[in-house]
Amino acid sequence: MLNPIRPMSVLIVTGAAADAHVMRLGLQESFGRYIKIIDVTNDLEMGLKYFSQTHHDVVLIHGWSSSHSEALVIRIRRQEGSRHTGIICMVQTGDGFDRVVVDNYNAGSDEVVPYNLSMTILRSKMTMVFNYKAMTDMLRTANHKLQTMAVTDELTGCSNMRGFTKRLSTAVASCSAGESGLAIMMMDLDHFKRVNDRYNHLVGSHVIRATGQLLLKSGLIGENDLAARYGGDEFVVLFSGESAATQFEKAQKICSLIADNVFKYDGISLKITASIGIAWVNKGFTGQSSDVVKAADAMLYKSKAQGRNQVSRLNISESEAVQKKAS
Repeated sequence: MLNPIRPMSVLIVTGAAADAHVMRLGLQESFGRYIKIIDVTNDLEMGLKYFSQTHHDVVLIHGWSSSHSEALVIRIRRQEGSRHTGIICMVQTGDGFDRVVVDNYNAGSDEVVPYNLSMTILRSKMTMVFNYKAMTDMLRTANHKLQTMAVTDELTGCSNMRGFTKRLSTAVASCSAGESGLAIMMMDLDHFKRVNDRYNHLVGSHVIRATGQLLLKSGLIGENDLAARYGGDEFVVLFSGESAATQFEKAQKICSLIADNVFKYDGISLKITASIGIAWVNKGFTGQSSDVVKAADAMLYKSKAQGRNQVSRLNISESEAVQKKAS
């Protein structure tokens, strides 16, 4: 006997209230442990509300006119997003049955079957629909992992530059629209070549990996921020927010975090510092993203020139205001 590949949740939306209890018992008896939830309603709006709360694996639409079942299918498809929900419509047979079947398939149903279908055949239909839904879930998860891998630096777990560039474009557009200010922080590990020369490249790789993890676990990278590996031992962080002072403070905390950390690998313990440059623009910024990156990079080299292990900062918005006032 064909069984679902995992326990499923089912929503029955029936236009025949007298059949609701019988359908629930029939499914419970037929599927047993393969059903974890069965919600039943004879109200279309309540059915949609149930679905929005639980996102059931299979929705069984039973005993409604073709127009009602089509409308509910369309509304469920709009709510499911990137998920796939198994939808079975059970409709009345008659002279217009073929037209009803076509219309419900066009609306997005997975299966359209007669209203009086036997429980044995319904079980088979539901299992096939559910297993198809489960396979689409696995495919969606696999695709998500691939997409994540495509924008993730393998060594550090931070974003790679492909992911950073994409996020930066979005952040600059948001900033230009007046939604949020943004800062770009560039960071370079001081005298990193000495680590590779004194120890080996495995130790060097560990230091880079650990630095990336320090950034990610620091609690300083918010939901709207992004840390990326720029290349080699260089990192770049995008901060979004309302206050330049807050972002400058985060950069200083990161500088201290690196300096205070003891990097340990294969019996070796070492300390290293970082030079940081950070540039900020207020919301409403109309320049290019490259302008902010270049400013942060210039601040990074200023930190290096002034002795390393420090943060140099630039508020581009204030600099522009001073220049406009002077002119």
